[in-house]
Amino acid sequence: MSLEIGREWPGFTQEGYKMYEKATQQIRNALANGHTYDQACAKLRGLAASARSFISDDFLKIIVAEEHLGNSTSLDDLTFALGLSRERLEAVVAGLLREINRAAATTVSDFPPMVSIMTH
Repeated sequence: MSLEIGREWPGFTQEGYKMYEKATQQIRNALANGHTYDQACAKLRGLAASARSFISDDFLKIIVAEEHLGNSTSLDDLTFALGLSRERLEAVVAGLLREINRAAATTVSDFPPMVSIMTH
C-alpha cells in the first residue's frame, strides 16, 4: 500500500502516523549502518514519492533540531555524519528558526520576531 500526500502531512491519522514512524525508524537504522542521509531516504519503500519527500525533509529537521540545536553537535560534524552539504544543513536550521518564529508569533501575540540564525 502506498501513502499519497500533498505538501502537508494529512493530519496524522493512525495509519499515517504508523507509516511515518516506520519510515523514520528505517532512516535511523540505515544511518546507524553507515548510509548517508540521502541513501537512507532512498531505501524507503511503500511510500508515494510525495510522502517520501515529506518524510525525508521533515525528519531531517528533527535530526538537526535534536543533534545541532539540542545536543550542540556542530554543523560540520552533522555534515560528515549525514553526508550532506553544510549549505543544506544551514538551510534546514534557517527553516527551523523561521518555523519557531512563526509558531511563537501565533502563540504569543506580542512576541517580537527576533529568533535568527545568529542566536544559536
